[in-house]
Amino acid sequence: MSPQEIRELQAQLQEQHIQVEMDISKPDLTAALRDIRAQYESIAAKNIAEAEEWYKSKVPEAAGSGLATLRWVLAIPVAVPADPGLFPGV
Repeated sequence: MSPQEIRELQAQLQEQHIQVEMDISKPDLTAALRDIRAQYESIAAKNIAEAEEWYKSKVPEAAGSGLATLRWVLAIPVAVPADPGLFPGV
């Protein structure tokens, strides 16, 4: 090969290399962020629904428990001592 042919081949290679670099596209970060946001919102909605179901199941239990405790306290007989000196400061 002559020096001229070598230079021409090198120029062609350089052109092709530049063209390959230009054809490489950047990743679509907007689409990736959109997907991540959709996943996050789906998980958040599921967590909210689960928390609401848990709350709805616990409120009647707590109300029932509180009512039972109140009935228990009200059922305790209270005797007021005849001697006011038993509870000084009250």
